Amino acid sequence: MICEKKIMKNSLLIKKTLGVVVGTVLALGLTACGKDATATTAPATSADNSATESTDATSADTAVESEATDESSEARTIKIVGKSSEYPLEFIDDNGQWDGYEIEVLRLIDEALPQYDFEYVEGNDQTSNYTGVSTGKYQLVLSNAFYTDERAQNYNLPANQSGASPLGLIQRTENADITSLDQAADAGQIFTPSLAGDGLTYQLEEYNRQHTDKQLQFEYSDPNSLWTDAIAFVAEGRYDTAIFPATYYEQLVTAEDGSYHQYADKLSFKATIPCPTYFVIAKEETELSDAVSEQLGILKDSGKLEEIAIKWYGFNPFDLDDELAK
Repeated sequence: MICEKKIMKNSLLIKKTLGVVVGTVLALGLTACGKDATATTAPATSADNSATESTDATSADTAVESEATDESSEARTIKIVGKSSEYPLEFIDDNGQWDGYEIEVLRLIDEALPQYDFEYVEGNDQTSNYTGVSTGKYQLVLSNAFYTDERAQNYNLPANQSGASPLGLIQRTENADITSLDQAADAGQIFTPSLAGDGLTYQLEEYNRQHTDKQLQFEYSDPNSLWTDAIAFVAEGRYDTAIFPATYYEQLVTAEDGSYHQYADKLSFKATIPCPTYFVIAKEETELSDAVSEQLGILKDSGKLEEIAIKWYGFNPFDLDDELAK
């Protein structure tokens, strides 16, 4: 897989080099085809200008040779760490290949950025993966990351989102008609305890900042297991509701082999909140973050992100009923 990617990168770089040579030929009165519009192009350099301003063939050849040497430099490897069993986001399939929504999006970005060569690494738990990005071991971490103020301060979050994770409210079956944050607030429902600084907690906090006239009721607590404990807390009647990612609800509750499948008949869930997700990039990797963000914007505007999301989720998570928190 890596060899195939390097061949693709070298091919793109050769095209760029040929583009420089063709630019010089054009200056001498000939014509040729341009570069693929989807690839990232470098701005015009003094070599291009010298070809039109001088009739000295030796000088022009030297300029072209120098430019070609710069363009043919090896692409920089970007190490991307992810977890191998996060279907449908990122996972290693039966053939030993990385696949999933985030992987498919990154492959398109990789193809459009010949200066980089994306390499995927199987990581461990989220904490160690994030630590690896902070220490420079990796440049990008995949975690279906929601926005938090802490993440924005400690890492580079591209300006354009990578996707939209469908969230919903876990309800007992008798409250199945309550599917939005607005309805939960109107009903005075009490949410399960939330972990400070967590992406799910941020959604509740942001809702309260935007709705000073009616507030969601929740409290903070410490255990990292809170988000999965929420399933049992609601089913057993200890709390009224919990905000939860649709993907994990399906894995943990809906699936017959899910760890909390015993509560499936007692609970109701409907994805209604399209929470933006982000690729988390190392703080010092500003150029990489900007390049990734630009390509994400192109993919979003073209409808490609929605197309890939429908393929993996079975519906369009960018177009759900409730409002975005960030």
